[in-house]
Amino acid sequence: MLITNFSWASWWQRGGRNEWRTDETHQFDLVVMKRVSKLLPALLGMVRSADEQEEEGADRDKERKKAERTELETQIKTLLKMVEHLLSFSTSPKAPSTTFKFCVNKLLKGDSTAVNNPVLREIFRLMRLAAMRSPHEDGCIDKFLESLGAQVMSVLNDEVLEDTLDCVSPLSANAIVDFLFTTLEDDFDKMRALTNFTAHYASDEQMVSKILGAVASRAVICIRRLVSLMNLHEKDFAKDKLTLLLTSCFTTLDEFFKKLHEVSKPFKIKEWKMIPSAHSLVSALSRLLANVDENVGQKTKEEEEKKKKSKRKYVKTKKEETLFIKFVRAREGVQSRVLILSKTLDDAKFNLQVKNNSIGLRDFRLDHKILAESIKRAAEMDKSMADTSVAGQPEKKKRKRKSNDEENARPGSPAI
Repeated sequence: MLITNFSWASWWQRGGRNEWRTDETHQFDLVVMKRVSKLLPALLGMVRSADEQEEEGADRDKERKKAERTELETQIKTLLKMVEHLLSFSTSPKAPSTTFKFCVNKLLKGDSTAVNNPVLREIFRLMRLAAMRSPHEDGCIDKFLESLGAQVMSVLNDEVLEDTLDCVSPLSANAIVDFLFTTLEDDFDKMRALTNFTAHYASDEQMVSKILGAVASRAVICIRRLVSLMNLHEKDFAKDKLTLLLTSCFTTLDEFFKKLHEVSKPFKIKEWKMIPSAHSLVSALSRLLANVDENVGQKTKEEEEKKKKSKRKYVKTKKEETLFIKFVRAREGVQSRVLILSKTLDDAKFNLQVKNNSIGLRDFRLDHKILAESIKRAAEMDKSMADTSVAGQPEKKKRKRKSNDEENARPGSPAI
C-alpha cells in the first residue's frame, strides 16, 4: 500500500520539531527511532518490490509503478531528512551511535536494501552526521567503515567477501567511496580544530597532552582506513579525490607535529603519556607514505595508450599539475616536520625513513639528484655561452665625445 499525505512531514513543517524540543518527556529514541525503524525498512522494501514488478509488468503498469516508486523515494528522503534534523537537536550521547547502527542493520542489510543511488546517498548522509557526532567510544563505527572499504575494494577487484552488504556493487561504488572519503575528511577537520584548540590551554600541560594524545590516537585509525583505500588509484577510480584527501591528511599531520614541536620548548614532552601514541602515528605514517609512493602518481596502461593516441587538454593537464604539486608539498612538509621533531627530542622513533621514497609525481616527476645535476649542467652551459660570446666579440673602439658646439653645428653652415 502506497503511503500518501505523510503526517510526519506536515507536522515537521508546522513547527513540530520545536514542540518536540520543549517537551522534555519525549526522548529521541522513543519518539523517533521506534516509528522510523518500522516505516523506513517497509518503504525500502516497497521500493525493491516496485522495481521487480516494473521489470515483469506491461508498459502501462511500468509507468504507474515508476510513479509509485518515485513517490516512495520522496517519502524516504523526507523521513531521512527529518531524522537528520532531530539528530542535530538531540543531546543524548547514545543517539548518534544508535542512529548509525539502525542505518546499518535496518537500511543496508536484509531484503529492504535500497539499490537506488540517490536513496543510498541520503542514507549515507544521515550516517555521516551520526559518525560526526558520535564519541567513537565502542569503535563500532570505525570497524564498519573499515569493513565497508574492504568490501568496495573487493567488488572493484571482481571478488566477493563474506558478509558483503547487498548495497555494495560496481554501480554503487562511487557513492560508497564518496561516503568513505567525506567521513575521513570530517575526521581530519576535527583533528585540525582540536590541534588549534590547544592554544586556549597553553599553560595547562596536562590538558595539552590529553588533547594531542586524542588527536594522535584518532589519526592512527584514520590512516589505517586510508591505507586500505590506496589501491583505488590502481583501478583508475577517484584519483583526484584520493589526492585531495591525501593532501588534507598530510596537512593535518603537519599541523599536529608542528604543535608538538612548539610545546616541546616550554614542556618536557618526553615524559608525556601520549608519546607512545605519537610513535604509533609515525609508524602508521611511514606505511602510508610507502603506499603513496607505490600507488599515487603512477600512470596506468590505459592512460599511457590514451596519451600516445591523442593529446590531453591543456586546462585539464594544468589542473592536475596544480593538484599534484600541492600534494607533493604537503607530503614533503610532514616528512621534514617529523625529522625536525626527531632531532629536537633526540628520539630515534621519530626518525621517519621511507623506503624507495621519491619526490614528485606523474610527468613532472622530480628527484633531488636529477634536479641538482640539471641545475649544475644549466649553470655550466650558461657560463660557457657567456665566455664564448665575450671571446668572439671584437673590442669596441672608444668614440671621442663631441663637444656641444660640434654637435649643434649643421653641415654647410659657416663657422662662427
